[in-house]
Amino acid sequence: MAFKKQLEDYRFNLNRNRSWKYTAVLIFFFIGFLSLLTSKFYLKTEDPLYHTKTYEAVSSNITGTVTIENRVYHPANGSLDMVIKMDQTDEEEVSFVAQEKANPNIKLPVHLVYEDDGYYVVRISDLSSNWKHLPLICIKKMKKKKRSMWMT
Repeated sequence: MAFKKQLEDYRFNLNRNRSWKYTAVLIFFFIGFLSLLTSKFYLKTEDPLYHTKTYEAVSSNITGTVTIENRVYHPANGSLDMVIKMDQTDEEEVSFVAQEKANPNIKLPVHLVYEDDGYYVVRISDLSSNWKHLPLICIKKMKKKKRSMWMT
């Protein structure tokens, strides 16, 4: 009986030489949490499309090469004008969709102001006063070719 009592005391007493295991586990968890808290500094998780620089070409498999050449924000009427250059062929139509990152469920009205030889001037309206990120999605569609039959 006395042996069983000593064995139970030995198992649950952390003041003996066996406490190094618990210290090692605590150090492991501390290092793990510390690495998660500081991961922003050594892991690059930012998407380059959120911060597209002016005159920097962004290439994609779907849209080809897209370059934002100019941006003008009009705070009085809450609109943003963008000059965009895209690689495009004559058989493709381009449309744009814009959303604020703060309100992803609301699609903003996008008006194509000017289009000429791959250059597009796009006006995005109804921006909120505190917008920070504005994803602009470029959609290319093939123009439907009309088939006509000539009867002679």
